[in-house]
Amino acid sequence: MGSSDAMIPLWMSKRTINSNNNNAKTAKKGVAGRIDYDSWEKRASNLSKELDEEDEQEKEAAASALGLDGKHARSQAEAEEKSKAEEMQKAKQRLEAYQKREQGVTETLSGLLGPVVDDDTTAK
Repeated sequence: MGSSDAMIPLWMSKRTINSNNNNAKTAKKGVAGRIDYDSWEKRASNLSKELDEEDEQEKEAAASALGLDGKHARSQAEAEEKSKAEEMQKAKQRLEAYQKREQGVTETLSGLLGPVVDDDTTAK
């Protein structure tokens, strides 16, 4: 045995070392033997996305069936609060319309009670 043979463990022969090196060179990334891990990873991620989407759709359907989607009140107090908020919104719109009309009608009259005096003439 030569000096390089002394470093090889006794349980490993030269033939197993060479076959391991050949397998390492020919193996593709993500492929070990006959299993293609990349394709399985893609399949698994696609299936998990589909399941997540289905879960979201089921949650939305269940929430709307239970009335938790915000369209219906959960209690009598919440229904009263909602109706008060709607009435307040309508009153606010009426007030804004009234103020807009009032600004259009308002007229400024000057000089009715006498001539207008500038402040500069009174200071001298």
